[in-house]
Amino acid sequence: MKSWISHGLVAFCMTFSSIEAAIAERAAGIEYEFITRPAEVPAEYDAPAGTSLRFIAIRAIDGSRVDAALWHPGARPIFSMPLVVSVHGGPSGACTSHWDPRGMGATSAMGYFVFCPNPRGSYGQGETFTRSNIKDLGGGDFRDIMAGVDAVMKQYPIDPRRLGIRGHSYGGYMTMWAVTRTHRFAAAVASAGVADWQSYYGQNRIDQWMLPYFGKSVYEDPQVYARSSPITFIRNVRTPTLVLHGERDAEVPLPQGYEFWHALKALGVETQLVVYEDEGHRIQRPDHVRDRVERIVGWFDSHLKAAPVQPLR
Repeated sequence: MKSWISHGLVAFCMTFSSIEAAIAERAAGIEYEFITRPAEVPAEYDAPAGTSLRFIAIRAIDGSRVDAALWHPGARPIFSMPLVVSVHGGPSGACTSHWDPRGMGATSAMGYFVFCPNPRGSYGQGETFTRSNIKDLGGGDFRDIMAGVDAVMKQYPIDPRRLGIRGHSYGGYMTMWAVTRTHRFAAAVASAGVADWQSYYGQNRIDQWMLPYFGKSVYEDPQVYARSSPITFIRNVRTPTLVLHGERDAEVPLPQGYEFWHALKALGVETQLVVYEDEGHRIQRPDHVRDRVERIVGWFDSHLKAAPVQPLR
């Protein structure tokens, strides 16, 4: 990553695979204007004039500070609007100040508020904060996310009937987890998510990363894995959920996505499974990238934009 700082202006150029994002800091200090997108993403998902990113601080239920990014869709809304929660990967990742036209950016460009929280376990607030989700995946981190949703809804014209959630990898897991814990979300997109930590332990090729988070192997303490697994609480799900997965994903193998989709289908919950041929944990082929973006936006459009919206009073 390169950065230039001069006379109060900060610009970054980040290259991550085919994504290049350029960000110019506005005079106000916390709003950013986005100006590029990768060629494989359709032009309609470019940032409309006025689209901005705002960093906000949220107070969690236990008093902890949780930082987050909020993508504002552009002109001042006249009506209440839908919001999509976008959970970063990790678990030890972070939402940053770059336009992501493969996910968050595309969703915001099509007229959504997009909220990307950095719950406990994220980078950015020191080691203690990053370690605070050990043996608690789906606990404090999920509560932080929902506290953030509540805080954003108090400040912005968001329709509580039109909330969505999405994520990839850990974000995909958290999406699966969220729809087992609450019915507040009207739509969800889980990409490369972990449905069952117990079966996942024996399927993936990177299982050593799990020991610091769960304390012991699944063979020594299966219950700590079960209590954080979405599949344990799958009967609670009512939210229509799109499941996306790479066929050759070694980090989160395809059976995880299939298991979650199969359970929802068996329980009569609206769902769809899309498997990208010869793709790994990160979708790379340009035609697959485009298809994935269009499916994410299309899923939210079909479930969050159809509801009647009343003018704000």
